[in-house]
Amino acid sequence: MQKYPNGGKVTTKKSEIGKANETISPCDEGLSQIYQSSDLIVHEVDYEDDSFKMYATSSLDHGICPYCGHRSHSVHSRYVRTIQDLSILGRRVIMRLGVRKFFCHNRDCRRKTFAEQPGDEVFRYRRRTCRCERAVARQGISVSSSSASRMLEHIGIHISSSTVLRDVHRMRPSDY
Repeated sequence: MQKYPNGGKVTTKKSEIGKANETISPCDEGLSQIYQSSDLIVHEVDYEDDSFKMYATSSLDHGICPYCGHRSHSVHSRYVRTIQDLSILGRRVIMRLGVRKFFCHNRDCRRKTFAEQPGDEVFRYRRRTCRCERAVARQGISVSSSSASRMLEHIGIHISSSTVLRDVHRMRPSDY
């Protein structure tokens, strides 16, 4: 885990395959097959309502304050984030991510609580994985936003043309 987990992240703001509610399999190895490096553990994967639903939490027993880098074990509260990932065989993938809020005990830090960051898979305040956002941006650059929205709909990423435009505008130009 990095000292400052948000160092490289940019934020501007805050047909039926199986039966519904059928459990595919618990994943003991986490997201290591999907992501290069991950601090997440996938507890179960369900297929229901024509989409896959993954339930994941952090594998770490502590949180690192994104503002000062202080490590904390004091849990303040918990909540669930809903994040969209790339589709599997054209079916929508929704990740339910259990997130903990921690107390920051560093007296020099201006924040008293912080939410743990789910590694490099998800940007802060966003509802799609980085892989999904890159796919949306690639489509948004190559065709119009309305065409990109329709094309992404066919591969299981439900997104409006306005959101495609926002993602394209959020991109940074290259340094060279």
